[in-house]
Amino acid sequence: MKETNDFLMPEYYSEFKCKMGECRSACCVGWPITVSLENYFKLIGMDCTPELRSRLDVGLRMSDRPTPEHYACFNPRYDGNCPMRMEDGRCSIHAEMGEDALADVCRLFPRGIRVDGVRECSCSNSCEAVAEIFLRMSEPMKFVRKQITVEVPDGSDNTGHVHTEEEQKKRMAIIALLQSREKSLPMRIAELGCMVGQKEIVPGCGADGAELLLPMLKTLADHHDSIADYAAEAISRFTGDDGMFDRGAYEKAAREFEDRFAQGETLFEHLIVNHIFFSRFPVTARKMAEIEVWKSLVMVYALLRFIAVGYTVSHPDEDGLADAVSACFRMIDHTEFEPYAAALLRKYGADGEDIPGKLLGI
Repeated sequence: MKETNDFLMPEYYSEFKCKMGECRSACCVGWPITVSLENYFKLIGMDCTPELRSRLDVGLRMSDRPTPEHYACFNPRYDGNCPMRMEDGRCSIHAEMGEDALADVCRLFPRGIRVDGVRECSCSNSCEAVAEIFLRMSEPMKFVRKQITVEVPDGSDNTGHVHTEEEQKKRMAIIALLQSREKSLPMRIAELGCMVGQKEIVPGCGADGAELLLPMLKTLADHHDSIADYAAEAISRFTGDDGMFDRGAYEKAAREFEDRFAQGETLFEHLIVNHIFFSRFPVTARKMAEIEVWKSLVMVYALLRFIAVGYTVSHPDEDGLADAVSACFRMIDHTEFEPYAAALLRKYGADGEDIPGKLLGI
């Protein structure tokens, strides 16, 4: 269904373009790609070549528990690739039939189009092309209202909540706080915590937070393939032969990261701000308390920095940095990360009042 309306969006939204076959980490690799009932019948009813029809017949099947929004899925090949992906990286449906033939999830990703109450458009940080846009941005992210015509996908919101103008104003005030650069980004995140009930905190020693995060990151990597390789590299980098955290190695890598990427904090600011807008922070599907949602935001920052610092030791360029942070958000933006983060903090006894300060110090 197409809709023409005024949408609030980050200014970069109009700039975004899919890299198609040029992606280093394509969105159709390793992910379960589901399509709606409407999209399923559109795909199986296409008038296409016998080769594409064969790909669709073999690769597309009904879900084990079909719903109107998640009716069917593409079976990944043995190498993790979508069966529609060609050798040059392009989608065979897109190449033969054009963009309009794609399922909503493939045509729109990483765009998020919200029409439940206030109208908003943005992109997920889980796409490397989005991270690459942010690496080129030095000024705070700007937001604009534009009248656009969009194809509204089924299930365009994941909270089951009708968002109000007051909630939007509050979110934009949070974004304004996080883009006020008189203080460091960790201090700005700490001030946001004070707004939602956290006692005043000061970011601590980076190595203390990194050591605290290490076992939680191991658990996340065990359960989420999207960050497994990146996390494994960072974990091995900062784990000694005795299996213990190597404080010296972490501190050295953190200093090198700061020297290598002068724009690093600006990138993290853009990622956090974009995540808040895309996820509609602090509203969640689980109706969590705002202070718990804020703690999950602290975890987002800690994970981003730890993995970026660790991964870029051996991948010391902007591509490596973009790959590391987008991999993090392939987990964060596409799972119920907030309750998961809260459960991890409790499991590892890391939910005390001093913990956020340690994690922000990473």
